[in-house]
Amino acid sequence: MSELFPATMEEQIENHEELELSFENFHTYACINDLVGEQKITVPYSSILNKYRHYLKDTIEEIQLEDDEYYTYRQAPKALSLYLYDTTEYWANLLEINNCKSAMDFDKKIIKAYDPTQLRDMVNEILILEGVLT
Repeated sequence: MSELFPATMEEQIENHEELELSFENFHTYACINDLVGEQKITVPYSSILNKYRHYLKDTIEEIQLEDDEYYTYRQAPKALSLYLYDTTEYWANLLEINNCKSAMDFDKKIIKAYDPTQLRDMVNEILILEGVLT
């Protein structure tokens, strides 16, 4: 069978389980070389998910937080990302779609978030388009 397509359902499940949603997978990087000191710095400069935000925008929904939820997730986008998506990797996206510059600005009772039931499949499609997944 082709390398692009798994031969069996078990292989497909293994491939899907091996996918690690990570900050590294969601960003492209620039490399800065210090020719004198021979140091190399790698810096994320562009979010793949930001590139496809027009594709994801229809999945954005508003969530009204109860008082206890508000105090739990106030200034804690990583905690909300973990709760909604079972990973902290979407914290920067939560900041962006809520027009927050930092976690300190993430202080709202009504939060915009990507629909968790649709996000994983859409992100997989994006990562395939970008060549991160095969």
